[in-house]
Amino acid sequence: PEVSFQIKIAVNKNLCIQASKQKLILSPCDENNLLQSWFVDDTGRIHNYEKNHLCIKRKKTNALLTKCGTSTAFNLDYSLFFKKIFLMSNSSIVLGVNDSNATSGSKIKFVKRDTSDDLQSWDII
Repeated sequence: PEVSFQIKIAVNKNLCIQASKQKLILSPCDENNLLQSWFVDDTGRIHNYEKNHLCIKRKKTNALLTKCGTSTAFNLDYSLFFKKIFLMSNSSIVLGVNDSNATSGSKIKFVKRDTSDDLQSWDII
């Protein structure tokens, strides 16, 4: 795999996106936890480092970890300026937290972009 990184929610740098079965959740960051390590391939698919045949996919509002495919639901990009992870096919759809605040165990979802919503902002470390 390529160089790996963690995805930390901007409002709480101690919480990272972690694979949890087929779902994505926030969990306390641990740089040794490969379920929190990710890499991007040349088509924009974000792979889990531990389970590198699995990628983040949009299914309606759900952010899932499934076998990597070729549909546009897998093609994601990151805006360094806005700190958003968004669908290449529709940049108004971004990864966010489905709760009113970011806590350990919060589920990651695809939501409509709101530039003022800190629960949609991520740091790639």
